[in-house]
Amino acid sequence: FRVRYDNDTSTKEFSWTAKDVFVQGFNERILHFLSERSSDTQLEHVERIDERFRLRAMPKFQDDEEVDDTDVVPPHPVRVFVSSTFADMAGERDLLARWIFPELRERARAHLNIDLLDIDLRWGVTEADIHEHSSLAVCLSAVARSHMFLGLLGSRYGTIAAVPKECPMELEWVKEYGPGTSMTEFEIHAGSLADPTQRSGRAFFYFRDEALLEDVPGEFRPLFLESDPDKQERLRRLKTRIVRSGH
Repeated sequence: FRVRYDNDTSTKEFSWTAKDVFVQGFNERILHFLSERSSDTQLEHVERIDERFRLRAMPKFQDDEEVDDTDVVPPHPVRVFVSSTFADMAGERDLLARWIFPELRERARAHLNIDLLDIDLRWGVTEADIHEHSSLAVCLSAVARSHMFLGLLGSRYGTIAAVPKECPMELEWVKEYGPGTSMTEFEIHAGSLADPTQRSGRAFFYFRDEALLEDVPGEFRPLFLESDPDKQERLRRLKTRIVRSGH
């Protein structure tokens, strides 16, 4: 298991295999994903990176003056949870992860002393998470820990969530929805609709213009359109609730 960043020009001379993982951008879930699957071999690889690339040793910096950092204020973390169906919103989510959030993160750190973290669960729920909790509980826990919520909706309702028979007390409300509710709707409820007043100014929604689907080639349209009538109706009602909430 090896990781190479897309902007890593120093490793172009080496061969890479199908097992390599290419990483671009940053978010908290990527670090979680990589750390769980890391091993001592990776640590040794990093510690000997200077030998592998024949890097010359840099002189250690010595400062005779003590630096008083008592007045340095650490950056305040702000988590933004990104919610959407996956297949039809892959392009938008990639754009956010690779370009928008890195730019916002740099500006927030420089001008507001904020450490901006985007939470994108496309990297999945890890095995340790599933062993201890259900995937729904892990997902909604990530929503609850987030300070802001960003919802993207097109013409798909999303994957139907598996609701466990026994839920933690704070998640008992999921049973009120009944069977057939998508993971995306649960996220939106937890991140905004459960208490629109409290989330005012912190939850934002964007709907895709359905006219844009006319430009999608026919073979790819099933990825963007919901064929199940029940899911179509659930999506319509969900969008209506979002609009009425004022977000």
